[in-house]
Amino acid sequence: MGENQYKYKLLALDNEVNFPDAYWNEVIRGMSTDVSAFNGFPYDFARKTGTSQQSVGGKLKDNGVFIAFAPRQNPKLAVAVVIPEGGFGAFSAGPVARKIFDAYDEVYGLDGVPKKKDAATTDSNAVKQP
Repeated sequence: MGENQYKYKLLALDNEVNFPDAYWNEVIRGMSTDVSAFNGFPYDFARKTGTSQQSVGGKLKDNGVFIAFAPRQNPKLAVAVVIPEGGFGAFSAGPVARKIFDAYDEVYGLDGVPKKKDAATTDSNAVKQP
């Protein structure tokens, strides 16, 4: 096995961003796209869907993009999903993000209380044995 020939330096970034609260509030207020995958979601959450493009073989392909955090006022989880060639984010990346939020809520609770499901209700598509 070869030895790493590159030397890396640790670079510390100052992650503090100083914007007036009014700016943050406006951005968060704008994060309210309607996403059918989140119908019935029991928390107020900030979200934004989108589409990015990339050139593949000389043709533009749409990537589905979805970002969100929940709960809106006291976030516990932030999620960003990109689905290459997934089209619109609400239809491709949104459902994936919903699964992530539901899994987190089940184990940890977005409100601090885990929503563990019993085995009988975990998989509604499971075949029941006689």
